Amino acid sequence: MSNNQAEEYTLKRLSEYNGEDESKPILLGINHNVYDVTPGAKFYGKGGSYSIFAGRDCTHNFAIGSVNKDDLPTAESDPVDLKTYSEDQQQAARNWEERLSQKYNVVGRLVKAE
Repeated sequence: MSNNQAEEYTLKRLSEYNGEDESKPILLGINHNVYDVTPGAKFYGKGGSYSIFAGRDCTHNFAIGSVNKDDLPTAESDPVDLKTYSEDQQQAARNWEERLSQKYNVVGRLVKAE
């Protein structure tokens, strides 16, 4: 999917795809991209070891190496901008995104709420 055709997700909209409603895909955001992680439902779905990331922008957590739910931005926040992080933190987030991109498809882009 090209970025010109990408579905747009605010963090509020993304939060609807958290694995609670089995009729919807499980999505997560990183570095302004939204990935469909439904094939990894055993990890990202309800009760999974990474379920806290479902329906959320994970950029901050991946940049700082945190699995703490309190570090995740709220649904009312804007997407996280990696430019405000150190080079090492930016690289950490990019490394996680590279791993995700090898397994899951990008289905959209994170955007600011209007």
